[in-house]
Amino acid sequence: LNNTVTTDNSTVVTLTGTGSVQFDSDGNGTFGDATKTLVSGAFTISTKDNLAESITLTATDDNAKIGSSSSIAVEAGAFAKLQLLMPGETTSPGSASGKTGTPTAQTVGTPLTVTVNAVDANWNPISTNDAVQITSSDTAAVLPANGPLSGGSGTFSVTFKTAGTQTVTASNVTHVGIAPDTGTTTTVNVGDQTITFNSPGDQTYGVAPITLDATASSGLAVSFSVVLGPATVSGNQLTITGVGSITIRATQAGDANWNAATPVNRTISVAQKTLTGNITA
Repeated sequence: LNNTVTTDNSTVVTLTGTGSVQFDSDGNGTFGDATKTLVSGAFTISTKDNLAESITLTATDDNAKIGSSSSIAVEAGAFAKLQLLMPGETTSPGSASGKTGTPTAQTVGTPLTVTVNAVDANWNPISTNDAVQITSSDTAAVLPANGPLSGGSGTFSVTFKTAGTQTVTASNVTHVGIAPDTGTTTTVNVGDQTITFNSPGDQTYGVAPITLDATASSGLAVSFSVVLGPATVSGNQLTITGVGSITIRATQAGDANWNAATPVNRTISVAQKTLTGNITA
């Protein structure tokens, strides 16, 4: 039983496999054809699998005689490169690009999380704790400190500061020979900003010029103006010129990366100055 029929030079055998296994029946490097004629009762065929998985091979001849292999473990290859995934993308080991999905548009000033994986030449995950450096085409971006992967994967926070299209790159700090990976180009939209304006508080006529205190979340300079009341403003210096109610406005007009902020008003009251007279008899 199960002896090789060495006189068989005509039976056509089709080989199939589970998973993503591929066949090269001609040995010429073209994978896909899995049909071959027996020579002296046997044949040799090349296989490859770009995905780390368990596979089973099955042979079928013209008479539907079937023989199947036991489960064969296909291990990941050597650590070859890093893979950086933007939000909206997921890993796809064994595929040409190693990932699927489209990056989600981001916004200036809003943190996002990128995923970095250690992979083999076919994007199969590799376990390592190598340290990774994150850089970006956005030279103003807020980037994380170098950090280690855990079991071959890690997440890092990035905040873009420049609108347009930007990329993020992961590089291996521990082993510089490992190829870096630049993530898919991502759209970065103009960000929203807010103003924090501290009220100077109620005053009394005759007080020295007051320094106004306001900041924009974008870091851009805030401008001041007097909306109503007896006062003037120059830069951030408020000069009171009379008594009554004064309304001061803080604004930030935005730029190429930030939308204009919603103006913020502060209203203060200015009381009369009390005078003390000296009479000489």
